[in-house]
Amino acid sequence: MDASNLRSSIKVVLENATRLFDDANFLEEYGRFPVAYSLCILAQEEYGKAFLLYLAEKQSVPWTAGLQKAMRNHQCKQLVALLMEYLQRKDFLELLNDPDRFRGVSTLPDHVIDAIHIVVHEHIREGDRDAWLDDDQKVHPAANRIARGILDREKQNGFYVQVGWNGAVRKAPTMITAARCREELARTRRVAECFYIHEGEVQAGASFDLPKIVAAFEVLSGVMAPDEFNEKWWN
Repeated sequence: MDASNLRSSIKVVLENATRLFDDANFLEEYGRFPVAYSLCILAQEEYGKAFLLYLAEKQSVPWTAGLQKAMRNHQCKQLVALLMEYLQRKDFLELLNDPDRFRGVSTLPDHVIDAIHIVVHEHIREGDRDAWLDDDQKVHPAANRIARGILDREKQNGFYVQVGWNGAVRKAPTMITAARCREELARTRRVAECFYIHEGEVQAGASFDLPKIVAAFEVLSGVMAPDEFNEKWWN
């Protein structure tokens, strides 16, 4: 792995994600809500892939076969997009006077922490859920919905008609409403704001929580020692 190759790849992936998002906005203007909706989710997956490449380029996760496989997994990339959306939940300036802004990973919400665990343990490290989740715990519904493939199946609904066992139509693209499409456009915009290209270089958006999320990836993937993580980031 060459870090310069990763930097170049991040740019290409972000440019492709932006094209998909632009196409979704264009189609929404012409009332093509189902395809626009599905293109939004495809764009989110590309943004998620860019984030995984960013972690690899920063050496926050090892460049392994598991990581490369994770970048081809739709649910994994959708989970990463969930993290990226959270990072843009507020304007950076609104958090300047928030006393919790410099606290550690424990301040992240459950759906973000669970999403990171699933991405690292179940995709990058190709392990089982039992490796990180206790028997009496449940995955947060927002993360579990994506991990179970529900969002990915909804993406397919924007393209295809589903016919049931009795020959009747079960689902059709026309069932995706304008409101649902526009909600996904707004969500994709938040995901897109996590990274941008300035003067040919990839820049991360301003966020107090990005270093916390990166640290969580580092400790779970073995890049950072648990003692160092607990000292610096778990509070």
